[in-house]
Formats: sequence, structure tokens, C-alpha cells
Amino acid sequence: DLAGYFVVGVPTQILLAEVEVSAADFNSARRIAQRFIDQHLSILNAVCSDRSPSYVRLSRMFSGLEYVTFTDFSGQTETPNQILASTSKQFIPLSATDLQRSLAKRGGTRVSSMLLSRNSFSDRLISALEIAGAACIEPKEHESLLLFAIALESAVLGRDTQAELTMQLAVRTAHLISSSLTGRKAVAKAIKKLYGLRSKIVHTGSISISKDDVDEMRLYCLTTLLALTTRREFLAFSEASELDVWF
Repeated sequence: DLAGYFVVGVPTQILLAEVEVSAADFNSARRIAQRFIDQHLSILNAVCSDRSPSYVRLSRMFSGLEYVTFTDFSGQTETPNQILASTSKQFIPLSATDLQRSLAKRGGTRVSSMLLSRNSFSDRLISALEIAGAACIEPKEHESLLLFAIALESAVLGRDTQAELTMQLAVRTAHLISSSLTGRKAVAKAIKKLYGLRSKIVHTGSISISKDDVDEMRLYCLTTLLALTTRREFLAFSEASELDVWF
């Protein structure tokens, strides 16, 4: 079915994925496979992100993956109640070299092993990475900050934390990404401020979020996730409760 995409002697820009699943019928199998691939693409969006919103944007299409640098939207109204809209995208192939560089620099090997291990500790971090990947490509500042905050919370706090969320999140994040007392105080102060913005979005519907706020939340979220996936003391963890004991 895919033969028409390829020409002998001409390199292709299409990346294919083969996934084997068990399901009751073809449509169910396709949905499961698509969910599996989308999870990996979301994680790659987190691992390969370069800014907020990221220019690296991997997504699934019928014919393969798209590596989108930007989307330009223009609309023109000719008559009342009628809008003619057009979109243009510039696609740049994501080279194997660029991908491998990002994976090597940001714990790609470790993340790959966690995707295969499927224990409660890896599931906790994989879920956070998947949410962070959505945050990395979200163009709306308030939604991006909220997703980064959720990713950070899910990785650092887990599901059983009940009280003093802001303080616990600030202290735990500070201990993960800073080794000095001065540095930890600065990180904790920043996390408390950013978490306050997150609370305003959730509880008051505020959307007055600056790009600097998003960039700061992105930095703390992705740095924390990198520490949890690559630091030596966490490599042997298999249960999410081990991380809570460590904290």
C-alpha cells in the first residue's frame, strides 16, 4: 500500500512505525497502535523541544510524521458570515543526527528503557513526560504553563500527596535540581510563584500569563524530569513509593 511513496534511489522523508498489538478487530487494533505511537511522539516532543512553543513538533499523519517549524494562519472575510481561511506549513525533515543528539543529551536511552520496563516508577515519569510533551507544543501561554505544572506535580508529588501541595512541590523540586542552600531557596521561591499562577488559571480562569513565565516553568519542569530519569540514585527504582521515601 505504501509503494507509491518510494522511488528507487531517492531517500524518503517518511518515517514508518510497525506496532504489533492484540485486539478484537482491526479498528480496535488501529486505535491501540495509534495511542501507542502518539505516546512516544509526545515524549519525543518533550525530549527534543528547543523553546516554548517548540519548533520541534512531531505528530502522526496518515503518511508519516511531520516536523513543523511554524504554522502561518491568514484569514480573509469576503462576505458577512463567510470566512475563507488558509494555512501554510513549512516542513523540515527531522534528521537522525538531530534526533540522536537530543536523545543523548536529554536521557533518551533511559526514557526508552522506562517505556519497556512498565513499573510504577517508570509509569509515573512516562506520564509526566507525555504531559510535558503536550505543553512543549502548546501555543497558548496559560495552557502551556498549566500543562507544565501538571507534569511537574505528577512526577514530583505523585498521587498520594494530600496537604501542603505548594510547599512540598517547591521543596522537592529544589532538592532535585539544586545542591546548595542558596540555590534551593531560589528554586523554591520561583516554584511557589509559578504554582500561584497555575492556581489562578485553575480557580479564577486567569489567562494573563507571560511567555517569560512559561519559559521559567518549562525550565524547571524539564530539568526536574531529566534529573529523575538520569540521576544515578534513581536508576534502580522500580516502585513510585521509592521516590517518596527518597524525598
